[in-house]
Amino acid sequence: MPVLSAPIHIAICVGMFFVVPVFADDPPGDLADPTPIKGVKQVFMDAADDMALHRTDADPSVDPVIGNWPELDYATLGRWAPTDAFADPYFGNYSTNGGFFRLDMVFCELLNPLGDVNGLYDPIQYGINPVFYWVEFDMDANEETGGDTEEPHLGYDDNIARWGGIPQGERFRDRINTDGEPWSGDFNAVPATHRSGQEFALFCQGDHFYNIDRIEGDADEIFEAGETWIVGGDFFWRARGYDPITYSTLYRPYITVRFKHSIADDVTTVSFVYPLDNDAHAELYGEPPEGIDFFAGNANSIHEAMYDLNLSAGDPPPGTSYHTYRPLLAQWEDQDPLDHLDPWNWRCTMLFGTALDEVAQGGKIVAWTDAWPDIAPGDFNGDGLVSKTDRQMLSSYIVAHDGELGYDADEEINNQIDRASFSDRFSVHDIDYDGLVSISGFPEQDPCDYDNDGDVDLEDYQAFQKCYSTQPLNPEVLANVGCIDAFDDNGDLDVDLGDYTVFVSVLNNP
Repeated sequence: MPVLSAPIHIAICVGMFFVVPVFADDPPGDLADPTPIKGVKQVFMDAADDMALHRTDADPSVDPVIGNWPELDYATLGRWAPTDAFADPYFGNYSTNGGFFRLDMVFCELLNPLGDVNGLYDPIQYGINPVFYWVEFDMDANEETGGDTEEPHLGYDDNIARWGGIPQGERFRDRINTDGEPWSGDFNAVPATHRSGQEFALFCQGDHFYNIDRIEGDADEIFEAGETWIVGGDFFWRARGYDPITYSTLYRPYITVRFKHSIADDVTTVSFVYPLDNDAHAELYGEPPEGIDFFAGNANSIHEAMYDLNLSAGDPPPGTSYHTYRPLLAQWEDQDPLDHLDPWNWRCTMLFGTALDEVAQGGKIVAWTDAWPDIAPGDFNGDGLVSKTDRQMLSSYIVAHDGELGYDADEEINNQIDRASFSDRFSVHDIDYDGLVSISGFPEQDPCDYDNDGDVDLEDYQAFQKCYSTQPLNPEVLANVGCIDAFDDNGDLDVDLGDYTVFVSVLNNP
C-alpha cells in the first residue's frame, strides 16, 4: 500500500472515527449532473422508478435488509483535472487535459457503504442502507479482450437477464446468461459471461475494505444524511482473466471512494477518481514521478496496467504462450495503451444491489436491484423493441420446455414453465421474475407503437418514415429493425401507403 501523506489520505483505522474539518464543496458544474460534455464526459441515464428486487438465492425465507434499496439515477464518467490532486482530488473540472478519470454514480435516497459480509456477516455495520455495486470498464471498447474468469456470476452479463430481457449491442451477443446456468469453467463455453470485455472492475461487495480516510459528520460509525465518507481499500481490480497471463499478475491498487449524501436532493453520490498515468499518480500523492514497473503497490495507473497488457501479449511471460486464457490478451499486442486513456471512448456496465439479512442457501448474500444499461422487459433478441418477434420467441420457448423433466417443475404440459428456485435458476422469459413463464405475461404491442411506450407519436412517425417504401423490401431486413412488427397492418410484409393510412388514424400524443 502506498504511504499516505496528503490530508485526504490520513488513514483512520476501521472503528476509530474522528470529526475533521469539512472539505470545500465541489465547485459549480463539477458536482455529478446529467449533462454530457462532448468528448470529455459521458452520462449514463437510468430509467426512473425501475428498481426491483432480484434475489440470487433459492430460499425465499431470507429477507433483504430493511432500508433503502439501491436505485441508480444516473452516472457520469469523464476525464478529470483536480485543482490540487494532493489536497482534494474531487475538487476540479472536467477537461481534455485531465490526468485522471472520474466516475460518479448518483443514487436515489440515502445509501451507505456495505459492512463486513465475509467475517461476522454484518452488512449493516455502517447503516441500514447498504449498497453492493459491480462496475466494469471496457477501456479498449473491445469485447474480445478482457473478462473475469474467477467470479463471472457477480457481473452484468451473468445477471441482467433477471430483468426479463437482454441488452442491445453486438458486444453482448452470446455473452448473456439467459437461464441461470452457472459458467462451467470451460473457456469456450457459451454464453461467455466470463468474457465481458472488461479491463477493470470497481466493486463494493463487503470485503477488501481497509480504512475510512476521512469523515464529515458525527462519529457514531453510521453513514447518515448529509455525511461524506472517503473509504479506502483494494476494490479496483484489473480484469482477473488477465492475472495468469501477464507480468504483473495481480494488479489491484489501493484506492479511495467517496460516499456523499445531499440532504437537499436526497441523493447519495459515490465518486471515484483515479490516475490515468503515473505522472497523475505522483500528483495525487505529492511524490516524484515513477516509471512503469507493473507493480500496483507503488505508483499505479491505467496506463501502467494497460502497458503490461501490450507487453505481455507481444512477449508472453514464460509458460503463458499457450495458456487457455491467452485469447483475452492476444489483441492487445497490436494496441497502443495511449490510445485507450480517454474515458469518452470507454464502455461500462453497472450492477447494483442490497444485502440479505443473513447468508442464504448456497452462500448467497446479495439481491440485485438495478442495472445499467437498461433492458426492455420482453425484449428477448436485444433489438430494443418488445414486438411480435419476441412474442414468438416466448411461445417457442414454452413449447420447447413445457412439461420437461428437470426444467419445468410442474412437469405438466399446461402452456407455462414453472422455474422452481427461479432466483438461482432464472429465465430471461420470466418477465416479472416470479418463476412462472407464460404467454399471458407478455406485454401487447399496440398498432404502430414502434417504441412500445404506450402511444403513437412523432418518434413513431420518424420510425415509420425509415420503414416506408412504395416498393417491396426484403422482409427479413424489415423484420430486423422492427418495421414489420410495428407497421405492417395488412400483413403483406412491407410498409406502404395502405399501412400509412392506418398509422395516421392512430397517431396521437402521449
